[in-house]
Amino acid sequence: MTIPLPLLVPAIRLDHADAADEARRALAYAREPWVAGFCLFGGEAEQVRDLLGRLREIADRPLFVASDMECGAGQQVRGLRRLPEAAVWGLGATPDDVAAFGRMTAEDARSVGVDVLFAPVLDVMSEPTNPIVGSRAYGWDPSRVAALGSAYLRGALEGGAVPVAKHYPGHGATTADSHDAVPRVEDPLERILARDLLPFDAVLGAGICPAV
Repeated sequence: MTIPLPLLVPAIRLDHADAADEARRALAYAREPWVAGFCLFGGEAEQVRDLLGRLREIADRPLFVASDMECGAGQQVRGLRRLPEAAVWGLGATPDDVAAFGRMTAEDARSVGVDVLFAPVLDVMSEPTNPIVGSRAYGWDPSRVAALGSAYLRGALEGGAVPVAKHYPGHGATTADSHDAVPRVEDPLERILARDLLPFDAVLGAGICPAV
């Protein structure tokens, strides 16, 4: 019986690590059959473009590279456009504005070899003491979050990247940071379905969300 290898996605930390060491480590990983892709943090545009090209050349197979780019590709890669946070768009942007936001982010990301975006945030900001969502959310209205999240997804897909909606099933009503703890939402199920899950249901139901 053959047990298939797990597919893992190592990080490339160009933000606070020795860039040369990170590049060497990533290049070694690219040769391993269990690597499906990488998650990129930081770096200069030319540096990132060169490294990701070398990784794919060495791997000689498809690799995806993902990155947290909620505020545009410049959030991670210096030299690319840094764009406003979701809350700013939520204040007065139209769906067409947010579609352009998603498209610009995808085009900038693809220009350096990143093809998976960990965005948009579809959390509904319903808890004032939430320590982690805040301005990363489009707002307090689940229907508006759904509309703007849908627009971002359409724009990102048009720009050639794969967007990943987060943080299912909704992080906006929590009072703990999931980086440090296991948050809990104690609200009734009916409220969670109508508030937190509504944006995810909308984009999945519309068939425009390739990943969550």
